[in-house]
Amino acid sequence: MISLAFGMVISGNWQPRSRPITSWRSLSGKPEMSTHSFWAVLLMKPENLSATEMDRTVRSVTFAHVADWLNSYVVKNHSDKETLREKWLTGKSPWAARAGWSLTAERVAKDAERLDLPAILDRIESEMADAAPEVQWTMNAGLAGIGIHHSKHRQRASIATIPSPKDAPHPLPQSGSTKWCVGKLQRNRNF
Repeated sequence: MISLAFGMVISGNWQPRSRPITSWRSLSGKPEMSTHSFWAVLLMKPENLSATEMDRTVRSVTFAHVADWLNSYVVKNHSDKETLREKWLTGKSPWAARAGWSLTAERVAKDAERLDLPAILDRIESEMADAAPEVQWTMNAGLAGIGIHHSKHRQRASIATIPSPKDAPHPLPQSGSTKWCVGKLQRNRNF
């Protein structure tokens, strides 16, 4: 079953031509997925994929929901995720960058000891405006994670701005979302 799932990904048969779910659209606005995409992700076992296969799989995704499932259920459990995270953050593929920022957000929340949080904030501030919408979403997750989990950097994270492209098919998080998250936490807990 695992080889079937990986074969579906590599062959491009994530989205069979029959009966796509047309109410879900990729960021380009075209219908691009079916339940087979999710099924393939759920069949994958991270321990059976090499780093090269994982990289190819992440780069083959063309739909945000599938990318998020892949990142949550497969990529975050892969043994080479840190090496891949570093590689994906420096590449040109928006889907690889999305996975890299998703892993960064996870590290920010769970294991930030060896992360340079000021450098991550610098990068978010300098790159977010020009980043692809696919990437902005997960960059914002890293930004919110810094604001929520690291009080030393909370003020800086709460004032970072996140522009929204005019042609986005759905609203993207604005700077207010981070401010809202941090403000809500501050009201609900005594920081």
